[in-house]
Amino acid sequence: MSDLYLPTVTLHVVAATLWIGGMLFFAITAPVLRLVEDDRLRASLFDTLGRRFRLVGWICVAVMLATGVVQLRMRGWWGPAFWSRSALFGTALGMTLIWKLSLVFLMVGVQAVHDFWLGPFLRDELGMRT
Repeated sequence: MSDLYLPTVTLHVVAATLWIGGMLFFAITAPVLRLVEDDRLRASLFDTLGRRFRLVGWICVAVMLATGVVQLRMRGWWGPAFWSRSALFGTALGMTLIWKLSLVFLMVGVQAVHDFWLGPFLRDELGMRT
């Protein structure tokens, strides 16, 4: 393997930690922010925090996708032979990769719906700035 493998894995893990950590931060702080009585202030806090994390979140997703592909290639787990039905569904490695990618695509999908549909919809409903 290349000398770049360990830095690539490290960057992948750091991006995943920031991405998931940011989502956990929101899960923990959202109930606290809901205690703010002033509706405009509460909405503004949610909006400001969300906008700041959105850029970080999508950068983390891009880094994870890029470093994930690089890691697969460095390990020789790339190409038609690896992505064949028997390699993916017939091996523990393949099944683990399928589960991991399924969860990642689900989380990216949820983030996309939130960032590009739900968030703007709620901002419009509350009459907030764009």
